[in-house]
Amino acid sequence: MVMKANSGGMQMASNHSHFMKDGKRVFLSGVNLAWIHYAYDFGNGQFKNSKADMERYMKELHEAGGNSMRVWIFMQGESSPDFTTDGHVRALDHQGTYISDFKEMVALAKKYNILLFPCLWNGAVVGQSLHKMTGVIRDDLKRQSFIDNALIPLVKAVKGDPTIGGWDLMNEPEGLVNTAYRDAEPCFSSLSDGGGWAAKMFTYREFLKFFNWMAAAIKSVDSGALVTVGANNAYVATDEFGRTNFYKDECLIKAGGKNTGILDFYTMHTYAWSGWSDLSPFKHSVGDYKLDKPLIVAEFSTKKSNGMTAPQLYRYVYDHGYSGAWTWAATDNSAGTPWEDEKKGVAEIRNEKDPLVAFTI
Repeated sequence: MVMKANSGGMQMASNHSHFMKDGKRVFLSGVNLAWIHYAYDFGNGQFKNSKADMERYMKELHEAGGNSMRVWIFMQGESSPDFTTDGHVRALDHQGTYISDFKEMVALAKKYNILLFPCLWNGAVVGQSLHKMTGVIRDDLKRQSFIDNALIPLVKAVKGDPTIGGWDLMNEPEGLVNTAYRDAEPCFSSLSDGGGWAAKMFTYREFLKFFNWMAAAIKSVDSGALVTVGANNAYVATDEFGRTNFYKDECLIKAGGKNTGILDFYTMHTYAWSGWSDLSPFKHSVGDYKLDKPLIVAEFSTKKSNGMTAPQLYRYVYDHGYSGAWTWAATDNSAGTPWEDEKKGVAEIRNEKDPLVAFTI
């Protein structure tokens, strides 16, 4: 199975376990931005308030040798997309600037040779707008209104743009998983230690249907688009070690019924809250998880790293067969790695050539 995304005159593709560009295996080295103004970076003319800071981070990431950045966009619907009072989505935003705002960000990334990975929703917290996101997760009509009036127009606006490396459907849905829910179907039966720290709200049946429909919609517009979900940890993203990979093709299709609504690569987040967990990527090589798609270590931090420095963290991910490393986070000074240290981690591997870190989008 080969999955592709347009990249310049050629295409970036994932061949089972690696990303490929211009016939060479590449490694995605970068950071989570993840936002300048949480939930208020795009739409309703808001990008003008974030543009200068975002450009600075992209420029400095490029100068450090990075090639990719994960950027959050909808969160839980605080300012976009534009919802009706009964919870349907009628547009990307009220004032109609969302696409132009988003394209301005894409132009900045192109300028600095940075692949963008927009993350649509956030499941790690309970926010004041959670009821909006809840509607599009649970209600078929509300979900379809989001797909028709927000997601598809956004994907159409940047279809084929080589700067869009992939779409992350949700950050850490596990934060809102009902860990007490049990189902005869293993794809939908939650793990007691698999999340639920923010609220025990959604079953995997609900989440996976949401993801299946969104992934299928993205690919209906751009068949070469790459799609993932920002899994909180390895506990929910591998069938090894007595665990269940909820995000494998089988589970997504069973939940939503759309054969094209599958992921093209996996991501895992990992923090050493009291040391690395037994399944942390920093205790394993990529082959230990026995996945059939590339795997990015998409969140980690020197503040919770068991004493490892940023250069050591990036070096470990690169040397142990993973397909990318994105530290957390350029603008989060409380939980994230300081920006100056993040850049040192990126610089540690900037000259590596197998897989290649420095490549042209």
